[in-house]
Amino acid sequence: SNRQLQVSDVRALELAAIMNLTPTRARNLAFEARTIVESLDEVMDLLDKGHITAYHSKLAADGWRQLCGRFDAAHEPIPENLASRYQRRILLRVTAKTVSDYKRGINTAVAMLSPQCHESIRQATQQDRYVHVQPDVDGMAYLTAYLGATEAARVWQALEHAATNDSTL
Repeated sequence: SNRQLQVSDVRALELAAIMNLTPTRARNLAFEARTIVESLDEVMDLLDKGHITAYHSKLAADGWRQLCGRFDAAHEPIPENLASRYQRRILLRVTAKTVSDYKRGINTAVAMLSPQCHESIRQATQQDRYVHVQPDVDGMAYLTAYLGATEAARVWQALEHAATNDSTL
C-alpha cells in the first residue's frame, strides 16, 4: 500500500509537470477519473456515448465523494447499491437539464441518500459559521461571512442598505 502510494505520487508529479498543474491538482484529477471509472459506471457510459460532458462527470464524482464522506463521518458502511441509487437520481433526464439544475440534482441526491437527517446536517454546519473582517486602506474593510441562508439574506439586506444610504447599522 505504501509502495502504491509512492508510485501514485510519482505519477501525479509527472502528470502535473506535463500538464503544468500543481501536484495536488493532478492527484485530484486522477482521483476524479478513478472514481468515475470504478464507481460511477452509468456516468462513464453516458460520457463515452457523448450524452454528457466531462464537466458533468466531474460534478457527479464530486457529489459521490461528498456522499461517501457523509457515510464515513456517520461511521456507517456504504450500502452496496448506493452508487446505482445515486446515479439513478442524478442522471434522470440529464440531457434536458442545465448545469445549474444538474448541480442542484446532485446536491439533492446527496442530501436524500445521506445517512444523516437534514436537521443533524444543518446543526453540524451551524457550528461552522463565521464572520471575518479584513481591514483595508482608507478606513475600509472586507467582510466575509459563512452563515445560514436566512441569516445571510438579512445581513446582506442590512449591509446593502448601509452601503447605499450612507447610514449606520
